[in-house]
Amino acid sequence: MKRTAGRFLRKTTASVLKRFYILTSDGFSTGTAYGARFVFDWRHSLDKKVAVELYEREQIAYLRTHLDRLKPDMFVDIGSHAGLYSVIAKSDHPDLEIHAFEPDRTNLCQLYANLFVNGMQTNILVHEHGISDHDGKVSFDTSDATSSRGTRRISDTGNTEISVRQLDSVLTCSGKTVVVKIDVEGHECEAIEGAGHFLANNKCYLQVESAPEKFSTLN
Repeated sequence: MKRTAGRFLRKTTASVLKRFYILTSDGFSTGTAYGARFVFDWRHSLDKKVAVELYEREQIAYLRTHLDRLKPDMFVDIGSHAGLYSVIAKSDHPDLEIHAFEPDRTNLCQLYANLFVNGMQTNILVHEHGISDHDGKVSFDTSDATSSRGTRRISDTGNTEISVRQLDSVLTCSGKTVVVKIDVEGHECEAIEGAGHFLANNKCYLQVESAPEKFSTLN
């Protein structure tokens, strides 16, 4: 009951803050969430949830627990969006090597802003391309149907084009302990297929956001 009431209060607070910032500052603000600072776009439903720590609370807590337990050498953030997971990981573990992969231009702008307000602009390596099972170009959907920005994705019917690379082509290290977070809106299997050598040559822990049926054809 207390948890439900707390969630309701956070949602109500988020709605009030959204109206306030849209009226007073064109919908943007900076603030603290999950122990770090972020630039919030209050017109974006994902940011509204982040601001009151409602966005993926369980997943973030799960990741933090395993980062603390595993003490990895590297964190790989595939589908970084605005850098939420990367910034949290770096805040908790300042010496951690972090690679953030994000192909969407708008998301990248917010990601760099979030690095800047946390003084992390030289501490997290940003890769401005997607991760897939090949190196090349793919169709990417940034249409009105994906206006939330968190659902922009690789799609055969996309309205633009992005570069993709295999993780094996980008990270060639071996013998490291690595935590990998993957959130790529349905392209998870392809991302993993292109990371075979990396996964085999390092001790890897994967946290993947995907429906279970997506992995039925993964070899």
